[in-house]
Amino acid sequence: MPEPTAVRPRLLSGAPRRARRSSSSPDEESLGLAGRWRAFWAAGPLSRVYLVAGSVLLLVSAASDLGLIGGEAFATAPLDVAVIVSTTAAFLAQWWRSTVGFTLLVPAGAATIAGGTEALVTLVTAAMLAAVTVTARSWAFVVAAATLALAWGVVRPVASGRPSEAWFVLALMTAGLGVGLFIRESVARRERDRRRIQEAEERARLAAERERRSLARDLHDVVAHNLTIISMQARTAQYLGTPEAAQSVLAVVGDSAKDALVDLRRMLAILQEDGIVDPAGEPGAAGGADGATSADLALTAGRMAAELRSLGMSVEQDLRFDPEAVPMSVRSALHRVLQEATTNAAKHAGAGAEVRIMVAEQGRDVVLEVENTVAAPQRSMRWNSSGVGLQSMRDRVATFGGTLEAGPGGRGWLVRAAIPRAPEGV
Repeated sequence: MPEPTAVRPRLLSGAPRRARRSSSSPDEESLGLAGRWRAFWAAGPLSRVYLVAGSVLLLVSAASDLGLIGGEAFATAPLDVAVIVSTTAAFLAQWWRSTVGFTLLVPAGAATIAGGTEALVTLVTAAMLAAVTVTARSWAFVVAAATLALAWGVVRPVASGRPSEAWFVLALMTAGLGVGLFIRESVARRERDRRRIQEAEERARLAAERERRSLARDLHDVVAHNLTIISMQARTAQYLGTPEAAQSVLAVVGDSAKDALVDLRRMLAILQEDGIVDPAGEPGAAGGADGATSADLALTAGRMAAELRSLGMSVEQDLRFDPEAVPMSVRSALHRVLQEATTNAAKHAGAGAEVRIMVAEQGRDVVLEVENTVAAPQRSMRWNSSGVGLQSMRDRVATFGGTLEAGPGGRGWLVRAAIPRAPEGV
């Protein structure tokens, strides 16, 4: 619905009086008032347990009280009947809307001031004040309901000639209001926590998606590199004069074609899961100048070791693998894990810590381990505050059919990634 504020800029502009008058028609004003009125009465649903239990108790109590009243003759009987009927109807109206139900308590409160019995109204009003405080959408209605309940708690004892009872009624109403505010805040806090969890999950999902798309671009570069080698070697073979040299060239072509086929399968798996590769950025760009060395694990390890030493850490390197026997795509993935793991050590280990970087071939796997001690025990060991870095690395390694473990181990914190050089059956 259009709000009255929507026409305020026109009223403040320098338009002629006739134009300003036509910009806000009576229909628009009435719609705005209707919208505010609906918002004032809006309320959320109540607990079914509360509604069912309260309705049963009130109906049984009303039937019992009306039977007793019908068997006696006294002047206040009509007022008592009005109190019982109005209170029961007000509570039952909460099945529709709590704000309407609370408003229907007004006749019951007026009947008690005129001389009707007040015990039932006191208890039900406190309970319904808590209910409407929890569910009313408008704080204006909550304030109005609390004001009416507290005012009735003062006026009714004074009108009945027992002003000393006012403190008890006010305490009961205050307790109902306090319980309602507590539950309302608890529900709001739970909703805020739910939204924060959803936002964190969405951020993690987007980060993992970006990582997989980055991996797809890296694989694109690797495949292009292998195809270039195949093309160059095939052109070279026609100029070779000996069968032995041709066989050597064909072996290189065969190995490059096999690696390209494996990487193409991996890239297609990513594209099928996430859709078309994000065109943003240059394909294969792995962070500027570092992208040219993303497949050189030895150079990456040396560079990361130098950076850690500049932070006051001692670094031990143990590189036992044949770069030629490890596909470029696998080296590129381990390069990313090595970057993230050493960044983690720089964040959390502190000066004086010992770091061990190991890359070795173990069976059909290439294993990367980054282990660091903790120089400052009072600092917490966490991958990072959000866990997105760890999850993105785990997704990247899993794409290659490998595993990644990160947690306390060895002399402090250990990150271990194992990736097969080639998938099963290749």
